[in-house]
Amino acid sequence: MAGGADDVADADCRALELDGRDQTRNSTYYALLLLLESAMIGVFVSLDLLLFYLFFEASLVPMFFLIGIWGGERRIYAAVKFFIYTAVGSLLMLVGIIALYFIHQQATGIGTFDYASADGIAPRRT
Repeated sequence: MAGGADDVADADCRALELDGRDQTRNSTYYALLLLLESAMIGVFVSLDLLLFYLFFEASLVPMFFLIGIWGGERRIYAAVKFFIYTAVGSLLMLVGIIALYFIHQQATGIGTFDYASADGIAPRRT
């Protein structure tokens, strides 16, 4: 069985070859896809909430360009809408992360963005 990343890369290669569009910007497409994949790996392996937020924001930049350049018929509209919705959601998430920092600081006397230690401050139901 082949790895998941190899399958995605193979599918992307086939999709670009079968697509009737201009093939001159394939290297840009693959560079953006690699940046997106790297940022997503960072999102899923980060145990620090601030680092999670930075990787999440970093994943939005290549996605915006992928939508705006290689999207469908209304790609500019979709890219702008994607930017607006993710900007609002990201700001709300940042407020939540900062609030969690201060809640943890109030509960323990130590402010941290570490997910493992911040997870322990919430009361558990048994």
